Amino acid sequence: MNRPISTTVPTDRQTGRARAALLALATMITVSDGFDVTLSGITLPLVIKEGTWGVTAATAGTIASALLLGMFLGALLAGSLADRIGRRPVILTTVALYGVFTLAGIFAPSLGFFLVCRVLVGMGVGGVIPAVIAHVSEFSAPHRRYRSNTILLTGTAVGSLVVPLVGLAVLHAIGFRGMWAIGGAFGIALIPFIIAMVPESAAYLRSHGRADKAAEVSAKYGLDLDEPGQQGQKARIRDLFTAEHGRRTILVLFGGAFVLGFATSFGTLFPQLLVFGGVEFSNALLFTAAYGLGAIIGPLLGGRLQDKGNPRYVVAGYLTAGAVAVLLVGFLVGAPLGVILVLVFLIGAFSGPFMFNGMVANVFPVHLRGTVLSLEFSVGRAVAVGLGALGGWLMVSGASVPVNFAFWALFPFLGAIVVFMLPAYRRRVSRPEAASSSESPTSATTGLETAT
Repeated sequence: MNRPISTTVPTDRQTGRARAALLALATMITVSDGFDVTLSGITLPLVIKEGTWGVTAATAGTIASALLLGMFLGALLAGSLADRIGRRPVILTTVALYGVFTLAGIFAPSLGFFLVCRVLVGMGVGGVIPAVIAHVSEFSAPHRRYRSNTILLTGTAVGSLVVPLVGLAVLHAIGFRGMWAIGGAFGIALIPFIIAMVPESAAYLRSHGRADKAAEVSAKYGLDLDEPGQQGQKARIRDLFTAEHGRRTILVLFGGAFVLGFATSFGTLFPQLLVFGGVEFSNALLFTAAYGLGAIIGPLLGGRLQDKGNPRYVVAGYLTAGAVAVLLVGFLVGAPLGVILVLVFLIGAFSGPFMFNGMVANVFPVHLRGTVLSLEFSVGRAVAVGLGALGGWLMVSGASVPVNFAFWALFPFLGAIVVFMLPAYRRRVSRPEAASSSESPTSATTGLETAT
């Protein structure tokens, strides 16, 4: 006998708990993602010092580039795979990729083998983030979408912060391979929780003929089935370039190139840049921790500002402030430790990739979010590969410390200009009674924000 579908309607408290549990797990995924991404940057100076696999300062960029190449491939494939097989298996597979191959790097017999592992790790960490951003945007309460996305994405910063703190405590005792063991085990430990707790996208279920299951998921999480993109449309890349979305898509891709390209490549090379500027290795780890702490506190405040005000202006302001902080570090790198720590904290707080990607997820309908994020991330990762190589070359070419940091400050500033140019996105009102509602603006729409 077929079991009848339950008609019990969950209470607001039950849907709130379900959303909170999913957000908590998604945030733990981004924490493990941030941990693994940061491992290369933190351990690279030690790899160079020990001469492991014959790596030198001149060739160290290949390790960072291998990770960035994998992140580009992962982001490029994630969107199309999520549309074909669902977001849930994409999230599961990508977490398994970076967990398993971070561990495999411990046993690398040669630099070539290790580089292959880092490419596969990059595919995992590069593919999981667009999928979880789109998932959290779909499953969040309308009036908390920006806040939920910044909570989710600051998990990456938490992971990045934990790495230097752990490194300060145990790196010299357990070596860089011990650090990689911690990172890989962290990712693998999340797999059972993903299997048990992550639902499939309701939009995906409806677009693949599973309306009953979509209704069940929507009821559990309090989703609005009248929201644009929830009616069963399948995501197609060409839909991003229609008259309705084309200009916004192009600007988002430019923004991703500047913002994500900067954040990914600069974050990887940042400890080495500080050492290049004369900072002691142990202090470089401390600065990386300050950067990670800023990247947690700044976006959490910014997410609240986005929910209450104009998200574009908030993100553009953050990116501009981040560019100024990067520039100042380059000119003041020899200043007292406390001054540099404050500036590094501000770089993390205002550099803006978390808020930018949260904004992108909320200016497109549900069924296009995964696709546009995948495309934006792939462009950003591709640019990051080039920027990582160019930044590494600039560092060893004899250019001064201020010139190195001025080079990096250019990109968040350009990102701010692009974000400021983004056209407002106005949603249709789907319920007649919504127009006369006295509730918040988000409750008077289809479940998405009004003009942004």
